[in-house]
Amino acid sequence: MRRDGKLAAYAMLRPEGGACWFVGAFGTHPLHRTYTVINELFAKIAILAAERGIGELRSHVYKTNRLSIAFHRKLGFLVTRENDKSFEFFITLDELATKPAVRRATAWVTSRSD
Repeated sequence: MRRDGKLAAYAMLRPEGGACWFVGAFGTHPLHRTYTVINELFAKIAILAAERGIGELRSHVYKTNRLSIAFHRKLGFLVTRENDKSFEFFITLDELATKPAVRRATAWVTSRSD
């Protein structure tokens, strides 16, 4: 996503197998960490998930990345594995859809398509 021609936020997803996709990266520029930008990014991910049949997301996060760990936990991701350097997080899209930030994004998409 771009704002005034500059990168504001992005997500990189790749199929891992079946309905599970790996979140290779998810980022927002510090000046664009707003509900509007996050909602728009989630909305685009929701559209992609519907188009591609994504049912689960998996992610790896270094233990030193406190912001990402907090973000994953806020969204309801569960730790499925860990080693001395990182966590593996997992969530189903059904569970993710119950979270307030994702519900706001879904409502945002619906309001724009009317």
